[in-house]
Amino acid sequence: MSLWGISVLSKGSRASLPLVVSIVIVAFGSAAHARQRPGRAGELTSAEECGRCHQDIHRYWKASRHAQSSDSPRFQQAFLKAKADAGADPGCLTCHAPAAVYMRDTKWEKKTSWEGVTCDFCHSVRSIRAGADRPFVIEAGMIKTGPLKGARPTEHGAAFSEVYTSSTLCAPCHQFTNDKKYDVLTTFAEWQASSYPAQNTTCQTCHMRPTTGNI
Repeated sequence: MSLWGISVLSKGSRASLPLVVSIVIVAFGSAAHARQRPGRAGELTSAEECGRCHQDIHRYWKASRHAQSSDSPRFQQAFLKAKADAGADPGCLTCHAPAAVYMRDTKWEKKTSWEGVTCDFCHSVRSIRAGADRPFVIEAGMIKTGPLKGARPTEHGAAFSEVYTSSTLCAPCHQFTNDKKYDVLTTFAEWQASSYPAQNTTCQTCHMRPTTGNI
């Protein structure tokens, strides 16, 4: 099925599932805070669960703009204004709150929905269809994809995917032209026009440099 720019892998045929999301500030109860094991069917794992093992990585992510992309007051204010002006969902959530979109959490009741560009969303990407209206192909589960070959974690499976070594992974959210043909974000296009592609210097080369940390 397809949902707000994200293609969800399913055994049957794909069907369009238009939904309208509104931001509702809710108090999280015990169910939302319950420990979330990796691979729960249809749900993405909370970054807090990832942080139990990936402590340093979680700490770096927590301080990032990715982690703050959905719950920052600035975004929420801008989103609600854009929605009111347009009279409909302006589509911001596809990139700012992708976990909420994928899990169809329209009332933002799940903790993971508030985690912005959360760990498991990116590590559940199976492929990118560049230029497509729905570029992200997502499959939540026990297999987490990434840029490392031969990784053998103990709590979940891992698989290498070339998409994580390419700037196309970043393009769907860091290149945006609105319905009036105005280029709102041109980060990916600027990279393409630079000398970096010829040097095999990707977005990740600078923005996700390898580092050491406790696991």
